[in-house]
Amino acid sequence: MSADIYHILSKIHWISVLIFLLLYIYKLVLLIINKLGDLDRFSKKFRIPESIISVIFLLTGGLLLINTGNTSNFLWVKIGLVFISIPLGIIGFKKHNKVLGVLCILLIVASYGMAEINKNITKKELKIVLQSIPAPKVEPTSTKDTLQNEQIKKEITEYGKQLYTAACINCHGENGDLGKSGAKNLKMSSLSETEKKRIITKGKGVMPGYSSLSEAQVQAIIEYIATLKK
Repeated sequence: MSADIYHILSKIHWISVLIFLLLYIYKLVLLIINKLGDLDRFSKKFRIPESIISVIFLLTGGLLLINTGNTSNFLWVKIGLVFISIPLGIIGFKKHNKVLGVLCILLIVASYGMAEINKNITKKELKIVLQSIPAPKVEPTSTKDTLQNEQIKKEITEYGKQLYTAACINCHGENGDLGKSGAKNLKMSSLSETEKKRIITKGKGVMPGYSSLSEAQVQAIIEYIATLKK
């Protein structure tokens, strides 16, 4: 799946989730204040639109899941909560059960809170891993010793490969063209070095920024990425 399509699907997914959540919150409010007649009329009137929204957010969510490079226990818990919340909501609003209605909303909100928790935990764990990778004790020089410069470049590239494997391989793949989570094909990239540095540190689209990386680490990753085109 191309990065552009993945990004579009992400937008559609979040919009459909938001609409679905707002519909359910409105129905919950009617249920809590005992406007049961209004609740039944609203549910009947919007039954088809609600079903369409449900299908859209489940379908887009499934496509994003298939094409994601970031899977974790939190992700599976999130999916489980979503699939539990929907039938609870259907039963709760149909039977006018306030407990099930509240539980449905809480599960939906909790499921997407899981995504944020996972991002923070993953970021902290990755930072520790990246800091644990020993950096080469060499830097490029202006010496005329070609063999020495080649060895220095080789060490920096190898360091970049280790950083890339830790931070980038899940989405970009070993060869840079895996394309998971909307990752760009690094073999086809025509970005300047400045643009690459900005994207690595600041992020772009669904790709997070790695602001904790030092300038030397970012440069090492760029050096390694350049080898993927060969």
